[in-house]
Amino acid sequence: MKSKLLIFILTCCCMGLFAQQMIVISPKETQKAEKLYNSGLEKFNKQSYDAAIKDLKESIKTNANLTEAYKLLAKAYQQNNQNEEALNTLQAYSNVISQKDTAYFLMSKLEMEIGKYQEAVSYADQALAVNNSDYKTYYVRGLANYLAENYNAAVADFSNAINQNANVAQLYNERASANRMNGNYEAAIADYASAIQLNGNEP
Repeated sequence: MKSKLLIFILTCCCMGLFAQQMIVISPKETQKAEKLYNSGLEKFNKQSYDAAIKDLKESIKTNANLTEAYKLLAKAYQQNNQNEEALNTLQAYSNVISQKDTAYFLMSKLEMEIGKYQEAVSYADQALAVNNSDYKTYYVRGLANYLAENYNAAVADFSNAINQNANVAQLYNERASANRMNGNYEAAIADYASAIQLNGNEP
């Protein structure tokens, strides 16, 4: 079941839950930074991560307020197996944005994906302290708790996520798995049924 969860996480990333797009270049002093960002994005999409990292670092050096460059640089570092650099980039990103919960969420997701579950929970806690209405943060914290075998906490997190968005089949599926690991089979069966019902129109 744990491998299924990780496969789903990776699939979500490939589907572009946090996909980045080209920036429309402005005719202002930020033009150089935007061009470097677009060049970095092009190289990232070609999986030329070292080259992408070089352009994105230069983009941030040119304009430290181009926030999209931080997120893409962190992803490039992660794809290049430079997880510490990715985390440092997201911490720098948190210093230039007003919505800190976005940065904390991305840090939580990164830590969870590399197997640092307690750190993932800690960053999710910080994100939820700023914004407790984002179901994705509860979901990521739930996954981290599940993978750390903290099943009661995982059930609570998935329940909070469902309270925020009751139309996502995967949330019920993951809560069902946590309930099953907790020995609460009746609740697990009910959640699996809800997941199947929400997926009813899918092939």
